[in-house]
Amino acid sequence: SALDIQLKKQARELLKTILKERKTPMLLVSHDPIDAEQLAKQVVILEKGQIKATQTPQDFLNNL
Repeated sequence: SALDIQLKKQARELLKTILKERKTPMLLVSHDPIDAEQLAKQVVILEKGQIKATQTPQDFLNNL
């Protein structure tokens, strides 16, 4: 993303707070593995518009 590192950290913390407070599902599209690690409960890998895999964030990171 085009955000600088500090701003991206702040955005992640804000998203964590919103998710915790509202207990609402969220769909986050990102190419950043750190987003998956820190925000996701489940990671869906898409390839050419098709679901290739569904994993936990830890499994996703182990398969990078």
